[in-house]
Amino acid sequence: MAMHLDHVSISSPNLYYGTFGGTNELLSDWMGCDAETTIPVKFNGKAVGVWEVCVGMADDHDNVIRRPAAASVIPDDSKYRRVT
Repeated sequence: MAMHLDHVSISSPNLYYGTFGGTNELLSDWMGCDAETTIPVKFNGKAVGVWEVCVGMADDHDNVIRRPAAASVIPDDSKYRRVT
């Protein structure tokens, strides 16, 4: 079934934060810079990947989009977890 967004208006979105699995070191290696000082990021210690993003809209409504990471299919993700 097709979804039509005829009445949706999106303007001036801002990324407030992203929540990632894995560690700052892994994301920083991938980005080529220190992730925690470059982008608004949190880490949850789960499987590598994007777990949620919070987008602020011009109408002052924040939208948090959550999704299980595709990397959750990795059989042994222990090397990607933060040691606590």
